[in-house]
Amino acid sequence: GPHLLHIGCRDIVDPNPDRAQVVEEVMARDGLCIINHPNWQEDFSHWPHALIESLPPFHGIEIYNAIVRDQEGTSFATDRFDRLLSKGRRVWGYANDDTHWVESYGRAWNWVWAEKCTPEAIVESLKRGHCYGSTGVELTTLRTDGRKIRIESTNGSLCIASLDWGLEIGRYPGKAWEFDLEELYYQGRRTPSYIRFEVHGEGDQVAWTQPIHILGQA
Repeated sequence: GPHLLHIGCRDIVDPNPDRAQVVEEVMARDGLCIINHPNWQEDFSHWPHALIESLPPFHGIEIYNAIVRDQEGTSFATDRFDRLLSKGRRVWGYANDDTHWVESYGRAWNWVWAEKCTPEAIVESLKRGHCYGSTGVELTTLRTDGRKIRIESTNGSLCIASLDWGLEIGRYPGKAWEFDLEELYYQGRRTPSYIRFEVHGEGDQVAWTQPIHILGQA
């Protein structure tokens, strides 16, 4: 069946073509459960979207998978991310290199905020969305008090803000940004359920923040 990533399970999860059953078993064993490269292959649908929506709760999806750069389909899956979020699914976005060969190592990764530098603490932070995916852009500050958000980057040069269904509401040059969230929502001319940001740097370098969910919405 379509590929799943799981890390940190208490014991082995047996192969099963029933993806929903696998997801349930991974989650029951306290593992990290991620949908892999949904837009891989010639039909750009390694994961049919209806199948993803039918799954029981899981942690998130790969919004970028670097190995697909060398194969059919597209590495990017922010379209799937926005569709899930806009329908109320609380999922996180991850960027992975999916290394199969030495030369493809280090093309995408996740920066993680963890209490300790241990495998257990890192996996727990990934489960909680205390991370952001990157292909080279580093964020030094990502902070919100619920009304404003502050983002700073060492090597980013453009910040893009998006709401539900991928609605892009602004592109902002610079290396540091402070936004009034209510003003951003107004620019979208709708009541959003979340907002997320992409910070672009040189070439194909990007960082993707996790969504910020708006209280009282999905």
